[in-house]
Amino acid sequence: MSKQTRLNFGQASSAPAKRRRLNTSESSAVDHDDENRKSSKSSAKAKIEDQDSSTESESTKEPKSKNAITTSQQQPPPTANHITLTHHQADLFTAPPLTLVCHATNAQGTWGAGIAAAFKKHYPAAFKMYATHCAKWPTHTLLGTTLLIPPQNNSFSKAEREANHWIGCLFTSERKGKGKGSKESILEATGDAVRDLVRRVKDVNDDAAGSKGGGSNRTAIASVRMCKINSGLFGVPWGSTCAVVEGIEVEDGDMKEIEVFSMD
Repeated sequence: MSKQTRLNFGQASSAPAKRRRLNTSESSAVDHDDENRKSSKSSAKAKIEDQDSSTESESTKEPKSKNAITTSQQQPPPTANHITLTHHQADLFTAPPLTLVCHATNAQGTWGAGIAAAFKKHYPAAFKMYATHCAKWPTHTLLGTTLLIPPQNNSFSKAEREANHWIGCLFTSERKGKGKGSKESILEATGDAVRDLVRRVKDVNDDAAGSKGGGSNRTAIASVRMCKINSGLFGVPWGSTCAVVEGIEVEDGDMKEIEVFSMD
């Protein structure tokens, strides 16, 4: 709720004007001058009162105008064509089959710490595909893009095969550790990577729909989940990333909801 400025209008007090005591010998001329002064003072006083009344009227109207603007500015923007984030306190990796599970990563091909290490443990075959992808391209060309890795049904890991998850790698930092980007560069790359994610999910699902007519044998992505990306080793407050993601516009037919899972 916005703070409203409270305006107090005090009434100005005036002390009685001092009058000179007149000698009787000055009566006619001074009386005439006194009358002129009184007339002039009355006229001036009326003019001042009119100005004060006008000023007070305008000043009284001013807060109403400001309040109207503030109320208008507080109206939430339409969200029908923006990504919506829904938060859950649960394990990210317990997602049902054909869920796309996403995290933010560097472009150097390493998942060595934090949530990335957990991804490497759960999806070893997907990690190899990620590392191969990073080896093919200069790191700066991957920044702001997303790699989608389909379910690895031939993985040596039984857990990975049974999970049957899509993996989404959002390249939000070019390097790891001390070489990570600034908060501003990571947020900028996040916006680009999530837009790329939206496009790629649509392509996968359109392709899967076309497979019914004898086309691709790809499976569709049922839903999209992610952790609180960037908030771990990349050191970007989750609220900042959340604002970037929810500000992304989408079109009809695009994915519009991302479920955010965390244990805190």
